[in-house]
Amino acid sequence: MPADPDLSSDARQLIDEASTYAYFSLTLLDIFSTEGLERRTQLAAEHGPDGDPERLADARQELGISPYSARPLIDTVRKAWSLPLGPPPGGRVPPPTRVCPRHRRPVIE
Repeated sequence: MPADPDLSSDARQLIDEASTYAYFSLTLLDIFSTEGLERRTQLAAEHGPDGDPERLADARQELGISPYSARPLIDTVRKAWSLPLGPPPGGRVPPPTRVCPRHRRPVIE
């Protein structure tokens, strides 16, 4: 995807770092805040080392090096835990929905 001409490379770097940290945080929430952690840990372990919770520590360390190398590592963890993958770095955020997905009613602006 072409770079946004209105953003400096420093701004793009900060956005990529912040989005990868958010993606990592979402991964932690998806794994540890859902019921059945023990059963899901066993299922993730069947995917090899990427399903080991220690792999999250590896991803956190990688975040300190580069968001570009951390994101694929987070993706492998999410795959092992059967979690949906996020948009690619530099991807566009989808437009907001006009219907509340929870209540199935139009959103009032």
